[in-house]
Amino acid sequence: MPQETGADEVEKTSAGYSCYTVKELAASKYVHTDPLATPIEECFDWAHELHDLVAFQGSSEFYLVVFRSVRKSTADSVMLYEADAAAQEEARLSGGLLKYWYGIMNERRECLAMCIWTSREDAKKAIYKPAHRVAMKLASSMYDMYRLERYSLQIDENMVPTFTLLGRCMSS
Repeated sequence: MPQETGADEVEKTSAGYSCYTVKELAASKYVHTDPLATPIEECFDWAHELHDLVAFQGSSEFYLVVFRSVRKSTADSVMLYEADAAAQEEARLSGGLLKYWYGIMNERRECLAMCIWTSREDAKKAIYKPAHRVAMKLASSMYDMYRLERYSLQIDENMVPTFTLLGRCMSS
């Protein structure tokens, strides 16, 4: 099953992160209690995360994909986890995935997951991969509701983030 956070070793190359790209995000208490309503700006210790992103990537612009969901009581958690893990590995191999965070479901079966990418183009490449398509097809049968949010993240010279909502899709 997914853990609240997971940290893996990261090596720096001229192209960015070269090995497993999932890196622990310091989640705030709000993301666990109200993952559907907590603004993305309040979900993590961004001050800590921003320093790492800029230092490792040498960039101050990133792309975020946020998945907020309510899991069906009948959902197959093992199947969901396996599909998510396969899609995540495929995304890592396709390039551009910098960080991934998968939260713990609360008592109302609500959860938040998030990817930080080098660019929207890199994120778009990943959604056409086979494992990602399998995971996407599970959404309607495994979730009572889900919302996909896309953000631009810009970091100024003082490490102050600006999150710009680019789009939002909701299940019907």
